[in-house]
Amino acid sequence: MITYTNNIEAVKEGLKTIISGEFKQNYIPVVFAEEFEDEHLKSGEYIRLWIEESRFIGAHSDGELKEYEFQINIYFNSSRVNINKDFDNWASEESERLVRLLNNSRYYESSGTYVWHRLTVETPGFLQDLTIIEDFEDEEGLENIKVIPHIVIITRSNFN
Repeated sequence: MITYTNNIEAVKEGLKTIISGEFKQNYIPVVFAEEFEDEHLKSGEYIRLWIEESRFIGAHSDGELKEYEFQINIYFNSSRVNINKDFDNWASEESERLVRLLNNSRYYESSGTYVWHRLTVETPGFLQDLTIIEDFEDEEGLENIKVIPHIVIITRSNFN
């Protein structure tokens, strides 16, 4: 009988744990979701993660090597955030904070258990309108929502 471990769940939970831990003091929700959901913007900001794809890289004697590609978007409602500086600069600082956090987590283990050994921020994005990133029609109420997209590649050895 084959023993199966859901390795992608370990990667997803590790990524969410790292990001949530950094942004929780600002009460910024971090959610895994395939679709944009504006109810998470009550505080003016939220972070959405989802997996784009997984790729088989190669086999080794006790398992396989895989890459997981994640999309991580930071959403801002410029009419709800309460900041004392230029909105565009503040939003890019939040993006840089996320990128720095991820770059500091290139290797990750949870409670002494290996989760991944390489994390690369492929595309740190720039501030854009929600309607461009999510390919929405110009709906009322969405004009103040901006997005900074990021693509992250995580490499993990999945052991048998």
